Amino acid sequence: MRIGLESAREDFHRERDGKLRVEMLAAAVDELRSAGFALGEIRVYLLAGLPRQHRQEVEQSIRFAASCGTRIELAEYSPVPRSALWERSVAESRYPLEEEPLVHNNSVLPMEWSGLDRTALRRLKELARSLSPRA
Repeated sequence: MRIGLESAREDFHRERDGKLRVEMLAAAVDELRSAGFALGEIRVYLLAGLPRQHRQEVEQSIRFAASCGTRIELAEYSPVPRSALWERSVAESRYPLEEEPLVHNNSVLPMEWSGLDRTALRRLKELARSLSPRA
């Protein structure tokens, strides 16, 4: 079972989609467990590398998802033309997003900055793996 939490920050969801309250995750996990899913079978996807996203936000989201007993999958943000964050991504990226589609994927960290660099992302992935229950 996969759940797209994306971030454990309430304002993240208020600003972007309004479709989720963070406290719903624990209840959803409890329901899935009641339905027979093992903790290692429930995965929560979190986003990392959004424009100006701090390492601390991703770490807090990882720890929150882990507290609910889920496996954690970090999905790296990829700027998509004409999406809600496209213009901001173009303005803030050090890469030429409009001219080079190869930087729209995770071959690079297109929104890398001092608050979340490659080293921090690697450590966050390690943290997510270490806190995730085994399937």
